[in-house]
Parts: sequence; structure tokens; C-alpha cells
Amino acid sequence: MRERASISAGKQRVLLIPALAVYGRPMATSSSRRQRVAGLKIERWAHGGDGVALPSDGPLAGRVVFVSGGVVPGDTVAGRLVKKKARWARVQLDAIDVPSPERVEPPCAHQAACGGCPWMVGAPSAQRASRTAILFGEARKHLRWTADEAERLIEMAPDTSAAGYRHKVRLSFERRDGRVTLGYRARRGHAIIDVAECVVAHPTINAALPGVRDRLADVPLAAGEVHLVAGDRSVAVVIAGPGHRTVVGEDATTLAFGGLPLRVEADQFVQANPAVINDIIARVEGWARECQPGVAVELFAGGGTLTPGLWRAGHTVSAFELDARGRASFRTRARSFGACGEASELYGCDLFAVGVPLPAPPRPRLVLLDPPRAGAAPLLPWLRACGAERIIYISCDVATAMRDLAGLTEAGSYSVVELVGFDVAPHTGHQELAVLLARRASAAD
Repeated sequence: MRERASISAGKQRVLLIPALAVYGRPMATSSSRRQRVAGLKIERWAHGGDGVALPSDGPLAGRVVFVSGGVVPGDTVAGRLVKKKARWARVQLDAIDVPSPERVEPPCAHQAACGGCPWMVGAPSAQRASRTAILFGEARKHLRWTADEAERLIEMAPDTSAAGYRHKVRLSFERRDGRVTLGYRARRGHAIIDVAECVVAHPTINAALPGVRDRLADVPLAAGEVHLVAGDRSVAVVIAGPGHRTVVGEDATTLAFGGLPLRVEADQFVQANPAVINDIIARVEGWARECQPGVAVELFAGGGTLTPGLWRAGHTVSAFELDARGRASFRTRARSFGACGEASELYGCDLFAVGVPLPAPPRPRLVLLDPPRAGAAPLLPWLRACGAERIIYISCDVATAMRDLAGLTEAGSYSVVELVGFDVAPHTGHQELAVLLARRASAAD
């Protein structure tokens, strides 16, 4: 656990934060010469884990102040000014003068230094409040929604258990002087925090780590990555580096998404939280049932993770995916589903390079897309013109999703019917969005 020293200051309790807990390495000596700022009340977290303060007086009044170093909403803190701009500033934490009532002891001994779970020092209620604030704030900024519109259109899905939720992890390793270091990158810098057990990883992943360490002693790599996926019955492990790929045990395993098995290789993209993704698939199915069954288009289909939601609603699917491994998985899932799956087809296509070479019929009833973190900006002209009755947009990045939604709604073609935030990665600011858009009557032919 992170060590804290407490001293009495009148009736206040003061937590002194060691330099290692703030950055994962000692503070620069120049920090002692920076301006000290006190009395900063942390309102919420920013996406990456920094605290957000909005002081109304003092040297930083009127600015958005980002405070680094393991703070929790409700903390009152003091720190050293690192950067000051016209509208924002950054402060390096020195001490927590008044701890938040929502501060908790993290269940992970590596949390202070590791970059994986920056919100773990806060209670689930604090994490949910910050996710909500981030989502509402981005919607109001990009979509120009009023507070009433945000309350009406945004839903926060129920949170799920945070323990052992990750079925996929990617660890870094290095070998030096005969010693293997295996773990996650530090919150600040590139150092590897050696991890014997990860509290958010699936138990079978943790059980596999000792064997992985033994194998790393023999691979011809000084540094690289280890990919692990915990399937329904086995763990797939791949050690990878420049020009090298070593399989430990099995290189692929099977996970269930939407009630169908999905075979994935350890170093292939797959959603890390199957429980939440299955909730999203159920949401996709519910929305897809609002359209009369017909042909749906799915963009960035992967291995067909979300497609069962369309098939169960009675749609056949014209899907597009670049990764050949995903295309093979899609066809396997389609064959095992039934008539809608058998009539569906997946096309190999780089959507960002060539657009959507849509086969007949030219106007789908429904479009489902799950773009990469960069969003789908190059496809917005096609989406606006495709004529679909509904668009279901799934996103792993709030900022790029809001940018794309603005591009779809401000042009007058579509309006947002519902937007749902899912806690796909507990203890972090990352959330998955599912958005339903409807074609406006004024845009219909």
C-alpha cells in the first residue's frame, strides 16, 4: 500500500504525500522553488486521473486547475504550480489538507505508481459522479445541449463489479542483469512497475503470470510485451517483440459475446470486459428491434462481437472489417446463428481509405458502427447521406464520439434519441458509449 504520514494541524488532518506516490519517481528538486498554492478543492477527476479544481479566489482564480498525484473529489489540497495559462493551470500535489469522505484505501499495492487504475483511491460513488460529469460536460460543449437536454438524453448504465473484470491485459517486460521485470508502465514516464498480481485482471490471468515469467527468461528479447486473454476455459498468452512471437501454452481462446463463442488470439484486439459488452449488445438488440427487419450495415465489425444484437432483431448484415482474423471469426459466428447469419456477409475493406463500397440495397434500414479511438470523421459524409432510419454509434472515446455526433446532428440529418455511458473500465475515466440516432423527418426523401 502507499505509505502516508499524518500530522496534527489544529483540528485538521494533513496527509503528506511522498514524492514516489505522486509520480512513481522522486520529484524534481526544482519543484521546491515553484509557487505553492493551497486551499484547492477537488471537484471531480479528469479523464486521465488528475483532479479538477475551480478556485474562485487566489492566484489561480477563474482557471481550471489540474492537480496531479492521487487526489479524490472532495479533497482539499496544496501543491506546487507547474504551469499557468490564461484559462487553466497545472499543480503538482504536495499534501492533502482535508481528505475527501470518498477517499478509500486502494486494494492494490501498486496503484500509486502504476498508470492502470488512477481512480482506485476513490469510492465507486465518486468514480460514477466523475464519469457522469465528464460525459455531461462533453455533451454540452460539443453538442450544445442544455442541462435539461443532457438530463433527458443521457443515461448512465448500472456499474458492474470491478474485481477481476479484465479478461485481456497487455503487460510490458524487460530483462536486465538476469532479472525479469513484468508489469504495467508507470503513471509518469516509461518505467515498468513489476506486478505479481493485478487486482482487476481475471484470476486465471494472475495464475498464468508465474509461468510467463519463467518463459521470459529464455526468449531472445531484452524487452517487449506480453498479451494475455482469459477465455471461458483457457488462457491464451503471446510474448511479442520486434520480429518475434512466442506462444505460451495456447495462442488463442474463446470468449462468449452475445451468446455466441468468439475465438480470439492473445495479441488480437478483443474487448476486455465481456460483461459490459454483453450489456451493450443487449442495448443494440433493443434499438435494432425498433426498425423493421431488413438489411443492416455494420462498420468496423471486427469478429462480429456486436453483430448478434442485429441478428436477434431479425436483420441480415452487410459488414465491413479490415483485420483478416476478425473476418474469419465473423463468418464462424454467422454460420452458427441461423437464417439471418447465413444471409449475412462480411467484406474486407479499409473504410478510411476507400469509404463504404455498399452493395445492394443502396439504402440500409440501420447502420451500426464501432470505430477505433480516433473516431469515424472520414465516414461522416456517407453516414449523413446513407438514408438509414437509425444509426447506432458505439464509441470507446468520449471526445471523438462527441465530435462525430456533432457532425451528424448539426448538419440536420440526424438527431440523438438516447446516449448511454457504460463503466467498461472501473477505476479509470474510460467509458464506452452507445448512442442511438434517428433520421430527422426534414431529411427524409
